[in-house]
Amino acid sequence: MSNPVPGFPQTIDEKTRLQELEALQVLGTEAEQRFDRLTQLIADVLDVPVCLLSLLDDRHAWVKSAVGAAAGAQLPREAFLCHKTLYWDAGIYVVPDATQEPSLADNPMVTGDASIRFYAGIALRGPGGLPVGTLCVMDTTRREFDPVQQRRLEAFAAMAEHELLITERLSEARDDLIDQAFFDPASGLPRRLVGHDHLQTVIDRAQEHRRVGALAVIHFLQFDEFLNTYGREALNRAMRLFAERLQRLAGEDGLVARPDSDRMLVARGDFAMATEAWQWAQMLYDEVVAPYPVGEGQRSAAAAIGVSEFPGSAVSAKELIRQANLAKDVARGPGLRRYDQSMGKTVQRRDRMTRALIRAIEHDELSLNFQPILDVGVDAIVSCEALARWQCEEFGRVSPGEFIPLTEESPRLCRSFTRWVLEKACRAAVEWNRGREVPVAVNINVAGSEFYRRGFVADVEQALMASGLNQAMMIIEVTEQTLIQHIDQAVDTLAQLRARGIQCALDDFGTGYSSLSYLRQLPLDILKIDRSFLDNLEADHTAQEVTRGIANIGRSLKMAVVAEGIETPVQHTVLRGLGIEQMQGFLWHRPMSLDALQGVFRGLDALRKGQHEGAASAD
Repeated sequence: MSNPVPGFPQTIDEKTRLQELEALQVLGTEAEQRFDRLTQLIADVLDVPVCLLSLLDDRHAWVKSAVGAAAGAQLPREAFLCHKTLYWDAGIYVVPDATQEPSLADNPMVTGDASIRFYAGIALRGPGGLPVGTLCVMDTTRREFDPVQQRRLEAFAAMAEHELLITERLSEARDDLIDQAFFDPASGLPRRLVGHDHLQTVIDRAQEHRRVGALAVIHFLQFDEFLNTYGREALNRAMRLFAERLQRLAGEDGLVARPDSDRMLVARGDFAMATEAWQWAQMLYDEVVAPYPVGEGQRSAAAAIGVSEFPGSAVSAKELIRQANLAKDVARGPGLRRYDQSMGKTVQRRDRMTRALIRAIEHDELSLNFQPILDVGVDAIVSCEALARWQCEEFGRVSPGEFIPLTEESPRLCRSFTRWVLEKACRAAVEWNRGREVPVAVNINVAGSEFYRRGFVADVEQALMASGLNQAMMIIEVTEQTLIQHIDQAVDTLAQLRARGIQCALDDFGTGYSSLSYLRQLPLDILKIDRSFLDNLEADHTAQEVTRGIANIGRSLKMAVVAEGIETPVQHTVLRGLGIEQMQGFLWHRPMSLDALQGVFRGLDALRKGQHEGAASAD
């Protein structure tokens, strides 16, 4: 703690000062226009031939920017006039004539070719308040420096300090961005580049020691729903919890990485046999789906996990990840799946089927079936759900569970498919309502990617206009998972549909987060209770109470409530006892063609007409 320049009032801890200078990360950097513009401005405003912005370490003075001298020059500190200014704490250090200043008269800048006479300088301070450099102006002739000029130089010094601080912050931001590129800030796990390198190390080590390993790719399927329901902070806590669980299973030499926000990689390569690796993968799946705290309760993650083992056909981290992703994606949906070579054939089949589906839509080779939804209280059909069917020349009858997901994988294909369904469903509804006194609406299911697509509402309007269907006879069905993804945008799209007189139904309610906070925001007309609630409904009193609660929620929000998937008279009876009147299921009708549906309508109309005539005869 000593002053290196005797006679100057400021005492500086030189070690701390040098640390602050180093933290700026500006020593030795190239010229920058922002500093050069500043020194040129100072020289112009103060009308001096020389202006220097310099940084001083323990031995050298380094010129960051200069007018009238060479920028980038490095001089011994003692030979630099600013050496004294660095420790001067009384504002600006002014020397009208350096030849008359005993401590400067023999300085090389005064006696040499520079021939400096006039000097005025001020210390530049770092973010911690310690001097790290100087800003000075010089002239080859003697001159005075009046108070106005001094105030201007002080103001310029403040600007220079601001630029130095920006340099430090830019450096910190750069380091932070680099760090975030390699490591996930929420969980601390390595990202893609570091994770892949580490995985290759795990593979190589297993091969070297003749051990067996496994890689698991974990896809959190409800990532967006969780984020929109509980927020970023709760999501980060959950990711840290999963990271801790998985790191315990990965062991000291294993890997846990987070290459994407909704995915994690876990690898371990110290097993003696493949059976041990697969048992480990099953334990990992159990850890992922184990309940965890969130909000005021607990949730269980829906995750799709693909596993590939090594050594095997995969010799690189890239190929191993590809195999695990293939295992994860082949069967779709949550669960644990192990890679095998036959999965390549499944992918090839999917590719061929996608191309065939594109041709089928272009050539109008799909068809629609319709399943009635009844009001069992008055024994009447209130609407019919449109369901796509595909009989393919190459693949035969293709299940909707297989070809509908294909449409959702391609935005272009999904749009073509949705437009086709809208057009065909609207035209069918016009046909079955022709001449009817009480019209029956059509329910049309819409994928999440289509529901949020710009132009979707315009496509709905186009289908209505082209068919002539009254807009009140259309019901758009979207799932709970779809609506929770982007709640604000969902509210906007629903409001647009409702403003046009189109009804909207929430399908599969109860399979997601079922939050009242979002349900109250959504302008919906119909609530469809998921069929999973009907399993053992007659004996499961808890399921009955939950179903009753859902029905009460729907009614309190002025929604019609529909129970779907009814197959037995007992289910029908229990649901009526719970106050649910609208139902859909095989108990009454399976999905059918338009011609068959027309026959059902004719039969109901004839029955109703006979009942009216019988009642009239009795009167």
